[in-house]
Amino acid sequence: MSAPVPLAGLVVVERSRGIAGAFAGRQLADAGADVVVVRPDAPAWWAEDVRDDLRGYLDAGKRVVDDPSFEVFAGLAACADIVVWECAVPPTGDEIARIGADRALVLITPRGMTGPRAHEPWTEFTLQAESGSLHLRGDEDRHAVQSGSAETLWLTGAVAATASLAALTLGRASVTDCSMLAVGICATNNFIDLGSSLSEDTPDTPRARRRLLPSVEPASDGWVGFNLGSAQNLEDFLVMIDRPELLADERFRSAAGRYDSGDEWNDMVRAWTSAHTVQEILETATLFRVPVAPVNDGRSILEDPQIVAREFFQPAPDGVGVHPVAPYRFAGGRPGRNRTAAAAVAAADLGLDARPARFDPALDGVRVADFGSWWAGALASEVLGAYGAEVVKVESTRRMDGARSMMGALRMPQRPERWWEVSHYYLANNHNKRGITLDLTQPEGKALVDDLIRSSDVLIENYAPRVLESAGLDWTAVHELNPRLVMVRMPAYGLTGPRRDQVAYAQTVEQFSGLCARTGYADRPPLNPNGPGDPMGGFNAAFATLAALHAARAGGEGLLVEAALAEGAVVLASEQAIVYSRTGELLGRDGNHSASAVPQGVYPADGAPQGIAFSVQGDAQWNGLVALAGDAPWAADPRFATFDGRRAHREELDGLLAAWTATQDAPALRDALRALGIPVAFAVDARFTHDDPQVQATRYYEAVAHDVAGTLPIPTLPFRVDGIDRWSRTPPPGLGQHNALVLTEVLGLDDDAIAGLFAAGVIGTEPARR
Repeated sequence: MSAPVPLAGLVVVERSRGIAGAFAGRQLADAGADVVVVRPDAPAWWAEDVRDDLRGYLDAGKRVVDDPSFEVFAGLAACADIVVWECAVPPTGDEIARIGADRALVLITPRGMTGPRAHEPWTEFTLQAESGSLHLRGDEDRHAVQSGSAETLWLTGAVAATASLAALTLGRASVTDCSMLAVGICATNNFIDLGSSLSEDTPDTPRARRRLLPSVEPASDGWVGFNLGSAQNLEDFLVMIDRPELLADERFRSAAGRYDSGDEWNDMVRAWTSAHTVQEILETATLFRVPVAPVNDGRSILEDPQIVAREFFQPAPDGVGVHPVAPYRFAGGRPGRNRTAAAAVAAADLGLDARPARFDPALDGVRVADFGSWWAGALASEVLGAYGAEVVKVESTRRMDGARSMMGALRMPQRPERWWEVSHYYLANNHNKRGITLDLTQPEGKALVDDLIRSSDVLIENYAPRVLESAGLDWTAVHELNPRLVMVRMPAYGLTGPRRDQVAYAQTVEQFSGLCARTGYADRPPLNPNGPGDPMGGFNAAFATLAALHAARAGGEGLLVEAALAEGAVVLASEQAIVYSRTGELLGRDGNHSASAVPQGVYPADGAPQGIAFSVQGDAQWNGLVALAGDAPWAADPRFATFDGRRAHREELDGLLAAWTATQDAPALRDALRALGIPVAFAVDARFTHDDPQVQATRYYEAVAHDVAGTLPIPTLPFRVDGIDRWSRTPPPGLGQHNALVLTEVLGLDDDAIAGLFAAGVIGTEPARR
């Protein structure tokens, strides 16, 4: 059966040079849109171009115009429904008016359209520093370290693609600004900023860089990754490593306790893991239902049984190596297979004519039955709610959203009585929802869920596949209840394949996908990026949902959507597999170094508590830095005179630079580097990104009044749309807060029936005591 093409007939014009814009276009092309690329010339300081091996994947299925001029771009934009414009610097108002005055225009900007640093040069590395990402990652005895797969750029592409389809539902011309800085905060900050507000942290309160314990651990023949997402996971893990006596040791029952006794914990864990092969550990941990994954790289991911079974990598159009397919599936098959190579064409030969843009019906009146939880599932439905859909969040008192229990990172002065309402993970992803509780295990609860499905347009869930299926709610049953409904399933690894029923969280799929393999120091174990897997999963699912709605509302027939968390992460890391399959080169972790900027790193400086980050691109910038350094010994060293020489001696150069920058005044050094055109930024304490004037200019944070947590700066969506002042119209709901409202208005129950459900424990407003 051929895969559905829900966006067939939609015309997209993409103007980009980097990964972000190109991946947005690739997502849209995979779903059936006709994508035309007008690639601009690069600014003089630009060093973020895509290597040719990766360009072939990003451009596949598109038509690439051979004229980069703005005039050609403007002419083609008048033929499009959507324009995706990746901007090295924010465009002017006149430029925007020429391109997007009467259609959906989605801008990708480095730091937003306005603000004190909006027009400063940047690299993905310096954006990581500004977002707080660097502050959170690395070993205490080393410099902070980047996430190594350009996750900010890939995730920005996923966000921009989602925002493009959402913009069509506004029914009007619009300008969306996707800020890479805001996306970077979303990608790896893990809501530490919101947690600091809840905890009343100050900059004087130190926060150590700590990896998860356990995390990536040594096996006898490689690396294996763990993530303990629940108390049950911890108990099972301790029994698995033959240390059941530790169940009674309070030191190891919390993440903080394991950190405090880290050496002892690591010795115990690694004594067990090092005595077993990766395969032995995977088999044993799966039996114990402990979240586990091999730590794959660009070679091993291609051989992974799950990836092979789901045919996730397909031959590249030119016959050399492989490309990933789309990280989502529809009932009829997988988009992104059998893509043709990019076709170079003249603008006049495209066969496109200027015409009014076409828009979709609004999401107002669309009801979403939201069984999503944690970060990814809740985020997918939050996107729909932001654009006007009625989202009904379904939990139960026995199985509330697991994000509500994520309190471990909070150092609150006093634990509130309703502690389940104040988790930073929960508050950040559940705006604009009505919250109800229904116990699916009781017949009355199951019947009401069936009624909710009958009255809804979309169902979103990210349980393990067995959960809804064991309740009699697989696709066949749901489609019979409501033939027009779009059902969105977000399993960890997919609905098929040998890993189908394995438990996994975002950190697990980071380990599985290859993201860890490129993050960390060259001489130390891989590190988790700690974050991007979940937002990639959420935005990927939201994109696929909007694409399915586009088709379902046109044709009147529902659609099954499958968006596996792991497959989104594999796309984030896909450069490794693409390059290895085409060249045999195995990309690995290399600290903060880069193939396009040397030196690049985060260095100590007086007045920059987290350090100063900069990327020196090319010899002209290097010569400027040498002149600035004056008589510093390294400045005259002939080994560093060329790019290749600096790259060959990059570790030594980093050490010499760090000794020099440590003697410099941080603000003065930053200003001097800026004057040379060198991308530079202070590394930001992730707890206080919301205080940064540039971040405030993006309006990523909104002041939200919550009846338990108080008024807080809460993250929303990492993009803005003209004419929409706020994303958060209503705060995240309390557990079962809207039971009476939804049960009466939506499901038609009276007060006596609702009271009976409450008495029977089918509904409630507090977690059930077990």
